This record gives sequence, C-alpha cells and structure tokens, in this order.
Amino acid sequence: MISTIYTNPNSVTGAAGYWTGTANATANSGSPTCKVESKDTTTTATDGDFAAVFSMK
Repeated sequence: MISTIYTNPNSVTGAAGYWTGTANATANSGSPTCKVESKDTTTTATDGDFAAVFSMK
C-alpha cells in the first residue's frame, strides 16, 4: 500500500500545510510475501510526490 495525506495549513498557529507519504507491505500466512525495498520521500512534504519499490515472492 502506498498513500499520501495532505494536512491543511493551520491559521491559528501559522503552520504551513504539508504532505505525508507512507508505504507498507502486509504478508499473510500461506500467501505471497510483499516487502518495501525502498522509498523516496525527498519532495513529499512540499508537493506530495512519493515513490516506493516493492518486492513480492
């Protein structure tokens, strides 16, 4: 699973809006296993770009 979530700016505190990216893999008993090999979140906070490499066996 890969997702990005945007948090709106806070007008009370003045905090800027930002993006958060997540990637995770779930393995079930008797099923193929999936693993997150790498993530690239270098620009996620500013523009929401997010990349992940998964492997499955």
